[in-house]
Amino acid sequence: MMMTSRNTFILIVGSLLLSMMSCTSVSFNQPQPVDSKNLKRIPKKLRGTWVQKMDTIIIGKRFYQKTDWHIDTISRAEIEADTSLEIRGQRIYVNHEDALKGFEFTVLQDSLIVKVPDRFEFTLGDSAQLRRISKRYAIINLKKDSIWWDVHLVEYKNNGGIIVRHPKKEELHLLESLLNRTDIDLIMAKKDTNNKNTAESHKYWDVGLTSRQLMDFINQGGFSGTSLVLEPHEKISD
Repeated sequence: MMMTSRNTFILIVGSLLLSMMSCTSVSFNQPQPVDSKNLKRIPKKLRGTWVQKMDTIIIGKRFYQKTDWHIDTISRAEIEADTSLEIRGQRIYVNHEDALKGFEFTVLQDSLIVKVPDRFEFTLGDSAQLRRISKRYAIINLKKDSIWWDVHLVEYKNNGGIIVRHPKKEELHLLESLLNRTDIDLIMAKKDTNNKNTAESHKYWDVGLTSRQLMDFINQGGFSGTSLVLEPHEKISD
């Protein structure tokens, strides 16, 4: 994907820490399942390095990292006119982003072709908890804020592939039927531009599920949204 705007480049740089995995429209008020302990390490069968076109996924003993690479074009005139940008050696730097180490570039006439990484990562701990459901399934709980968690189902396939799924808000009726409850979803209100309360499209589920209940939920069609698919032929190292 080729960009031609300096503003686009700045926008990409400013969004490097945004989560790419947390695309779920449902959050839970506690990590799942409630009857399973946090794993201290990611199981060996889930570890490795995968390459998908311009994306790289690395899963280690305690961490997950996904890097997407974007290609951007910026002219030397735009760089000279913007004091926040600086070229040092073979890298271009954004001065106000101290944490960034600069971006590689190649020269094309009077412009620079810049490779910009968009990275999402987490390490197992207080904000990222991995819990086992069965030999085939596990749940990764990612803390959204002080109360809510994004919950993802990790499935290990017999052929070595891995699929990560998330629940959809349309699946609420499955849980209500499974638990014989109608008070799972908390109604969260927000203000629109006219300062009026509107219904929140994101769902907040006040429920703690056991491993058995999660399996029943999965078997009935829960976690139907796909977040990530890792194929065996994409794996380059264990």
